[in-house]
Amino acid sequence: MFPAGLGFSGLVWLACASLAHAEPASPDYCYPQRLLAIHGIQYRQDAAAARRALGKPDNIQRLTVPGTAGAFQVDRWRYPGLQLDVKASTREVETLVATGPASAMPNGVRVGMPIAEVSRRLGVDVGGMLSPELRWTPALCERGPHDWIFVGPIFTFARDAKQVRLRSIRIQRI
Repeated sequence: MFPAGLGFSGLVWLACASLAHAEPASPDYCYPQRLLAIHGIQYRQDAAAARRALGKPDNIQRLTVPGTAGAFQVDRWRYPGLQLDVKASTREVETLVATGPASAMPNGVRVGMPIAEVSRRLGVDVGGMLSPELRWTPALCERGPHDWIFVGPIFTFARDAKQVRLRSIRIQRI
């Protein structure tokens, strides 16, 4: 028998609500695809739109990089604390790397934040999921435009005298 007035669906709701307030289980955490952006620039965004948003890069360098289907060329755009690799053949942003605090993700996560603040903003204990190299690469969760490829964020941390801080954020094909 269920508690008075709850019924089975009420108990299911109550169980789900109590889990929502518990610590998320590390293996079950996933990163929302809609947050795969740095400084408002998204993975696979058109290079012209990225240029309009960021302005002229401080430096552009043409590089040949390895790929699963063979090497390809990118134009590496450098800004203070931000780097974009634009695929030469498609003119789409292939890689984004933030190394400075001026570029944030849509959830406010930015380079230089203590790991406790990154964990608070993401709703998960990031420290419990770091590799020995102080890296974390969460899986993507919901269905979206990047389901068919392995793309995601790579968060790299560094230990300073007082605490562990976010050193870089990279969004790329993994």
